[in-house]
Amino acid sequence: MKTTFRTVNLKTMKIKEGKIVKGIGGFYYVETTDGIFECRARGKFRKDSIIPYVGDNVKISVEDDGSGYVTEIFDRKNAFIRPPIANVDKLLIVSASANPAPDPLFIDKMLVTAEAAGVKSALCFNKADLNAPGLELADLYRQAGYDVFVTSATDNYGIDDIKRFMQNGITAVCGFSGVGKSSILNLITDSSDFQVGEISTKLSRGKHTTRHVELVKMADNTYLADTPGFSMISIPDVISPPQLIEYFPDLREYADLCKFTDCSHTCAKHCGVCDAVSQNKVSRQRYENYKILYNSLKDNKEWGK
Repeated sequence: MKTTFRTVNLKTMKIKEGKIVKGIGGFYYVETTDGIFECRARGKFRKDSIIPYVGDNVKISVEDDGSGYVTEIFDRKNAFIRPPIANVDKLLIVSASANPAPDPLFIDKMLVTAEAAGVKSALCFNKADLNAPGLELADLYRQAGYDVFVTSATDNYGIDDIKRFMQNGITAVCGFSGVGKSSILNLITDSSDFQVGEISTKLSRGKHTTRHVELVKMADNTYLADTPGFSMISIPDVISPPQLIEYFPDLREYADLCKFTDCSHTCAKHCGVCDAVSQNKVSRQRYENYKILYNSLKDNKEWGK
């Protein structure tokens, strides 16, 4: 996406505060009240193994020749390593109703990751015009207590609901290629800046079209971010296996019915969650995904450190 610069009077400005809106090739583009400045990071960050992220609120120093340097990174509310983005307020998880088929395990992994980072999440099921069975998942997640939007980028349907969700803060948008993510972002921004990829006939998945994280300003204090690499994110190591149930609100309410306080909720006897599944009170698919994620955390030794 093209970055524009305003002419500024450098003689009256040396130190400014702003937000990193793009990072590429070792350069960081910092939005301030006086325009956007192309900056490099001071050497002290490399020495301390600190990498500025898109979304960081920073202090910069502007030299007489117009070059800028990031001199300070203010405290982050959260940060994701892959992709490198900080201070995310909301996450929109985009799936297609078909072509490609939605991936409930990916959805649940992203919901857990978002809640663990203090990020409000919502689901978007695109390609509603196909009227595919995948739209049944929309009802499943609504019943689980999540915000769900059903959209059609082809018919420009449901886009205003997403715009309202994005108001105030940084909204990261994630999803596999080919689900219509870029088409939705083009409709939201009323532009054609987000490149739409074609669906691969071999993989039924689109080609990757986004190469770096960038914030697009929608209004004062409202930004959206197209986030390449979010589909590869893993559940944070800070979550221990016993804590995982807290990030499944539809299962969590039955955890207190377990006879044993250290219950893993993986079909042990006297387990309130397992009983709820067998009685069709909660989604078996959601429960199976919980068990997959539980076992992946159990096998990861990093969380115990």
